[in-house]
Amino acid sequence: MFLCTSDAKPQYTTMRCNEYKNVQEIPLNKRVFIYEKCGMDEDRDINTSMNIYERGLQTLKRTAEDICEKPVESM
Repeated sequence: MFLCTSDAKPQYTTMRCNEYKNVQEIPLNKRVFIYEKCGMDEDRDINTSMNIYERGLQTLKRTAEDICEKPVESM
């Protein structure tokens, strides 16, 4: 089984702090962003990639759980 990046929805991946999960608007011209609520600063591309990676892992975990819940057929 392969996990496609399209399985991890990209909504809010730039605006969401990958460590503390706060969401805040970020202008497109800002490359390094400081989240006001938690003070974390991160390059926007690194932050976005970490959020997409985490969502991909969550998708993979849900998929594995779905597979394990299916009854095994007798041969």
